[in-house]
Amino acid sequence: MACMLTIGASAVLVNYLSNTVTADFEVISPMRVGVSLGDTDWGGDSYPEGDHDLEEWTIGTATLVLPTVHGGGTMTIYLMSENLAGAEIKGFEEATITNAAGVTGADFVSVVVRVDSIYGELGYGTPSDLIALGLGIGYSEPDIYTMLFGTAGVSTWGAGETDVTEIVVTFEEAASGTYTLSYRIVPD
Repeated sequence: MACMLTIGASAVLVNYLSNTVTADFEVISPMRVGVSLGDTDWGGDSYPEGDHDLEEWTIGTATLVLPTVHGGGTMTIYLMSENLAGAEIKGFEEATITNAAGVTGADFVSVVVRVDSIYGELGYGTPSDLIALGLGIGYSEPDIYTMLFGTAGVSTWGAGETDVTEIVVTFEEAASGTYTLSYRIVPD
């Protein structure tokens, strides 16, 4: 006699959870800022045309080491702000100078600023001496260790526009200490 064994099975759908796939991405500021001492090809009222040579700029969180200046001396620094987005961006520019020994407008004979829209084809700006303009117009002193220079109103960068700000600082003869300059764009 043959024995027949029957095994029954039923198809049952069960709830399940698949594996998880993760992808990280970073969204960064649409504005790139940089600082430079310039180079000898930049003399006078001209800047290098074409794309920025980023090797000439300190960008991101890096620190540019400035040469030592004696009281009464002059130093020229360039700040760059570049709109990397495909749209117009509005914001406020802030340049902060700090000194652990204290800093006031009296530390400077002059702070002459000229903003040029080099790559936005808006042209060259007019130099302004922020110290001569007086406290509250070109800068403020939030505490004894800090001076804050900023734009009087909202700045606008067109898509792909790059501005370069030339700052010519002349120190008083009695000025001393380590001055730190930081620059950023604050969204409107």
